[in-house]
Amino acid sequence: MEQNKKIIWNAVSAYFMIFISLLFLFNKDNKYLNNSFVKSHTKTAFIIHVMFLVTYIVFVSFWLWKEFSVLWYGVNTILASVIFIGLLAMLLYGIYRANKWEVLTADELLTLSRQDTLVEVEKKNFNEQEKISIILSYIPFLWYIIYGQNYENPTLKNINKIALIAWVFIALLFVFSSYNLALLFSLGYIVFVVFNCIVLVSKDELVKINIDKIPTPEDKIVIQKSLWEYMNRYFWKKQFVELKKIVARKKQERVTEEKKSTEALSKLSSVSLPAKLIYIPFFVLIYLPQLKSKQNLHIKNSLWISLWIILSWCIFGISSSVQIFALFPIAYGIWFIDRLWYRMPYAYEMYEIIFEKILGGIFGIFKKWEKLHKVEKSEKLIAKKPTETSAKSKKQS
Repeated sequence: MEQNKKIIWNAVSAYFMIFISLLFLFNKDNKYLNNSFVKSHTKTAFIIHVMFLVTYIVFVSFWLWKEFSVLWYGVNTILASVIFIGLLAMLLYGIYRANKWEVLTADELLTLSRQDTLVEVEKKNFNEQEKISIILSYIPFLWYIIYGQNYENPTLKNINKIALIAWVFIALLFVFSSYNLALLFSLGYIVFVVFNCIVLVSKDELVKINIDKIPTPEDKIVIQKSLWEYMNRYFWKKQFVELKKIVARKKQERVTEEKKSTEALSKLSSVSLPAKLIYIPFFVLIYLPQLKSKQNLHIKNSLWISLWIILSWCIFGISSSVQIFALFPIAYGIWFIDRLWYRMPYAYEMYEIIFEKILGGIFGIFKKWEKLHKVEKSEKLIAKKPTETSAKSKKQS
């Protein structure tokens, strides 16, 4: 019992001894330190301490987003406070688990659920081609080449999501002029990639960050449309259907539509110029006469990207760094050009709203007005004809 108390105390003290407790891991002589229980809590405490340090560097030292305020408090102060409170709760939870003689591993701390760990090691006999594909998938904008050719591969899909999230966040830091912090995160990403590539080549293992629960942009479109139908059914007292069933049906409808549209598009002729040039901003206007071609959807995607660039110029100015975000959909489109049925998430939806519904509706109204005007004019002419003939007959008489 006395030995257990000492072991528990060492595990608890690891949460208070910031970074110093890391020395517990290298102790080989003391039986109260050199055991799995203390080491598991020491690793967990170390991760929490690192999170505290990173939060301090990002929001307090570098003052990220301090120029924005909510109720006279800087956004950096609000975010730092919320994260610090959350990390403090993690520390107290770790102390509670240690007192209960329960192991708290770092994997369990960093989980989205108790069953699925956030970080795991994928052990597989990767062949040389797979290794090259995985390594190239981490390189900015080159990941679209690999993902565009293997978008159904779950490993590459996961890496693509990680790289996209990381570099969009880094681009946001550059836009908000947080250059030092952007370079710091870029360096962290490079270190992670280099470490992962070394482990992959030497041990045939891949350190995998599980973000499968984060939907892809295509899945987000399906979920949003399903939510709209779900709430519409609920509020307008229509036949109620569970959200899972609506999402499953929408996904199946998307697959069916893709199959039919791909067959229809494959029968059309291709554009005369190289297809990959479609996604060069404003150059897409040259392809408008060839809208009825295999690349119909890609032309529509690119039209919205060009319009978005114009709108960003009007709002932020031509020299604004916001235009850097146009690189992501452009690269995405170029490497998906061989996929005939490709409605770029949000880009195609915005094309439909602006070009087909709004502008199409306006021009449709004008066309209807012209038709009505012509009908009224013809009716007046018809009405005039009998009066004119009667007047002539009177003169003759």
